[in-house]
Amino acid sequence: MKQRITWTILFLTILFMTACSSTKPVAPSTVATPPAYPHTRFIVISDLHFYDTSLGTEGKAFQDYLDADRKLLVLSDEIIGTAMEKIAKEEADFVLVAGDLTKDGERICHQGIGVWGSYSPGP
Repeated sequence: MKQRITWTILFLTILFMTACSSTKPVAPSTVATPPAYPHTRFIVISDLHFYDTSLGTEGKAFQDYLDADRKLLVLSDEIIGTAMEKIAKEEADFVLVAGDLTKDGERICHQGIGVWGSYSPGP
């Protein structure tokens, strides 16, 4: 019985190896020429978390928030401005802005980030 199992395993192994070692040529691609894609450059920025400082930058609650969070809220306008200046110097076809635009969705913050949405560098 043991010898029969050994021969069966050997037979199946040879059969499997023969099936996997095909000499059949691989079919050529049906696409004669691959499509030509234009050279495209993207700039991606994410999670701006713009904060309008008119909402306040002092007090215990604000300081507690800053102590517990790494966002540079007070400097967000300056940071975004610097990023926009750098982006304007690049030759990008698209600028993608993903993630949270404002700290917590405050209307005044959305209005503030909207100013940067229409940014264009000087001459």
